[in-house]
Amino acid sequence: MAATTRQRPRLEAYLAERGSRQSQLRQQLTENKAAIEALIAQEEVLQQQRNRLVEQARVVGKLSLFFDSVRQVESDSALQSQVEALRRQVADLEESLSEDIIEDQLTSILQVIGRTMSEWSQRLDLEHSDSPIGFDLKNLTVIAYRESGPIRMSQMGSGENWMGYHVITHLALQKWFAEKNRPVPGLLMLDQPTQVYFPSGPSADRSLEELADDDRAAVKRLFEYIFDVTGALSPKLQVIITDHADLNEEWFQAAVKERWRAGVRLVPSSWYEAPAIEPAEPPVSSDEDEELKSSEDSE
Repeated sequence: MAATTRQRPRLEAYLAERGSRQSQLRQQLTENKAAIEALIAQEEVLQQQRNRLVEQARVVGKLSLFFDSVRQVESDSALQSQVEALRRQVADLEESLSEDIIEDQLTSILQVIGRTMSEWSQRLDLEHSDSPIGFDLKNLTVIAYRESGPIRMSQMGSGENWMGYHVITHLALQKWFAEKNRPVPGLLMLDQPTQVYFPSGPSADRSLEELADDDRAAVKRLFEYIFDVTGALSPKLQVIITDHADLNEEWFQAAVKERWRAGVRLVPSSWYEAPAIEPAEPPVSSDEDEELKSSEDSE
């Protein structure tokens, strides 16, 4: 016991030294494990890079094989000629889209339309028809170009002139659209263009005999003009006219499709007039109903 007691300090020191050594080994194991995991992660990154390089090399090889197998294009081949032609076409289209060229083209078109309007205004014997007539696109009005200055639609006087210039403007535009195959519907509808010649309070039908000689000639001249323009542009233009005037001319009567008179209307009255509802007759009671009613009254 005495010997064992003497050796205890040495044993405790030895155990403490072994415990410290064990802690150091555990720390080293933890560090080595972290280092191994870092190396494994780095190895995965390197493997991905190697795989990417291998894939790139494979693609480069395929491209090299393709380029080696493709025949060189001759300098004077048809393909290069086609490419040059398309490039020139693109350049021409880009140049044609410039604002200056578009403005010049629009001005030229309006001048052509204005020349047509000038000829037709003389045919209808309108005021200022001795001057060049034009269509002002910006202000949407008709202008007579006189030496003293321009005269616009609002300054052209009577309703006959306003109506006449409206008609020739619409027909001149339709003529241009039809001749140039523009995607504008070839349909024009005129509502009572002869109203300016007749007094207010229309009768069932309006005969030219009601008018003075000058007005009668103007109405006939107007319809003949519309018929001639429409016939010249047929079948690209259709004109529908609703009017009270009734010309006793064969060509006019042949063009009449409907006469809305004596109850015949554009919109039939049966579409909007509700039918009359007759009152229902009271029900007829049977004998049993009468007896039951009398019994209820007595009670």
